[in-house]
Amino acid sequence: MPQEAMPHNLVGFAANPEQAEEEAEEAKSALIASLPAEHVHLRWKYANETIQLYERRLRSLEAYGVGSALRAWIRSRLEWVSDNKLSDAPDGVIDIDIDPEGDVKIDLQECEPMPSFTLDELVWEDDTLTGCTAGATLWVVVDGSLTPLTQQLRASADTLTRDLAKTLGYEICERSFTRDELGLGADSVEPLEDIEFFAVDDEFGLVPCTDLSGEVTQKFVDCFDKLWTLED
Repeated sequence: MPQEAMPHNLVGFAANPEQAEEEAEEAKSALIASLPAEHVHLRWKYANETIQLYERRLRSLEAYGVGSALRAWIRSRLEWVSDNKLSDAPDGVIDIDIDPEGDVKIDLQECEPMPSFTLDELVWEDDTLTGCTAGATLWVVVDGSLTPLTQQLRASADTLTRDLAKTLGYEICERSFTRDELGLGADSVEPLEDIEFFAVDDEFGLVPCTDLSGEVTQKFVDCFDKLWTLED
């Protein structure tokens, strides 16, 4: 796990060279044990020289199988990036790539254009809705309840949406939807009246469905917009 751009933190290093070498080996072993079983690639939007959702995002790493030692290493790297690099690029994306073999990269990149999606970009398996082509978690709003179409809420933007929903008084459901249930079947004249779709992603925040968004979606859009204007 290279740290070329990041100076070593000498605090706590042993004065005895042999002891220092032993501690370095122990730290290396702890990092190796903290690697996830599968490849992890995360893109975290930041703005105004500030890494929003900082603690929430670091906590989210555990859900991706990243152990405590590697989480601490990533925290130290992000602290260095925040102190030394964000002034040069005040708005952008933190790209974190973790290879289970031990190669961990953290880079700053430019923001990609915000994706958009319509009903035509909904993804179906047989007649069951499974997501959308925006590359994010699809949330379905039906009769004031919200359902994320993912088995596990891992991304910080998703857990934020869940917590915002509870704060705003919306129920979080776990269920599946068919075309006919949503009024999107071949014989349907129009979708259900009280249905909205939006996608949530750590890079883009909240992306409304162009065809079906409404009052609930707008409340969450407003919350996410406020988030990216926050400064330290």
